[in-house]
Amino acid sequence: MTNRLAVYYLPHKNSPLWSFGTRVLGYSIRNGAARSYLDIPLCSHKEMAENTKKAAHYGFHATMLAPFRTDQSEATAAELLDEILSKEPSIQMPPLEIVLMHDYFPALAPLMMPYRLSELERNLVLGMRELALPPSFEERKKREPLTPRQRRYCKKLGYPFVLEEFYFHMTLGDGPNARFFNSLSISLGEELKAPFVLDSLCLCREENGQPFVLVKEFFLGESKKNYA
Repeated sequence: MTNRLAVYYLPHKNSPLWSFGTRVLGYSIRNGAARSYLDIPLCSHKEMAENTKKAAHYGFHATMLAPFRTDQSEATAAELLDEILSKEPSIQMPPLEIVLMHDYFPALAPLMMPYRLSELERNLVLGMRELALPPSFEERKKREPLTPRQRRYCKKLGYPFVLEEFYFHMTLGDGPNARFFNSLSISLGEELKAPFVLDSLCLCREENGQPFVLVKEFFLGESKKNYA
């Protein structure tokens, strides 16, 4: 099975947001380890596991460059990503709210999309597409139904929800379940909705169909000085 790489935003590892998201999914992409499920109203741990099985495979994250197959080395991908991010400033993110993305799965998303975030996503998609192998017809077909623009992006850029179709979000479940959604809404404290600074992105790997794991974290532009 071909390995895949992706570029994700991961909340800071000691933040309440990181603790919340990883314990909803029961998995930490940072170390590839299981996490104990959060105690939330209305839902047992068994129900949480049933509602997050697919999302847990990808870990708690926001996609900035969707998973792609490549015939280039991981080191080549890391070098190119570092080069792109070294020119990008950190981004002040607005408050988050829990939503049903595409009217289907629960996620945390900002109240509005900062312009700089859209520009960062565009630079990643266009700057790293040279590494990605084109998706097969079967892979594209699995994405249907799509709009004509989404279908064009899927064929040309490997993923339908890029550029104008991109919206930053952190997935919390697999599909529509009113009780699970309400449970998450009740559990989402105000500190989890607070504005934050996006100052790093992560190269992550899926190997032989196993859950995604962190390869390396890269800090944006001036943010590198704060973590040197």
